Amino acid sequence: MQSYYVREPFTASDSRNGGIEAALTALENVLQPYADSRMDFQQGRQNLEEILKRSALFAFTLFSQPSEFSFDWKVDQSVKPGELCVFPALVQVSDEAGQSLSPPRPFSEAVVRRLEI
Repeated sequence: MQSYYVREPFTASDSRNGGIEAALTALENVLQPYADSRMDFQQGRQNLEEILKRSALFAFTLFSQPSEFSFDWKVDQSVKPGELCVFPALVQVSDEAGQSLSPPRPFSEAVVRRLEI
């Protein structure tokens, strides 16, 4: 599974595409009232699709590892005004043997974007 889902993620034959498309449609309906009318709809859709695909890759990583992971939204490091954490950092909190890691080991960095008004 790892060679298929990690090396060539989201090819046309990827079985996750249907779920991502369904989630994208549902989220568009929920988020549409909050969308900035000045923004290009297609670009917003592509951004949302990318967030869902990254989420699917993270889910594969989380559920294929014997380790324990946690999301770090940088609660202790406040995001500056005009910024938004769009995807949290992923940190490993226990190793493959179930032993706690102190401090947690960073696995991926948070994605923080500046809001353009």
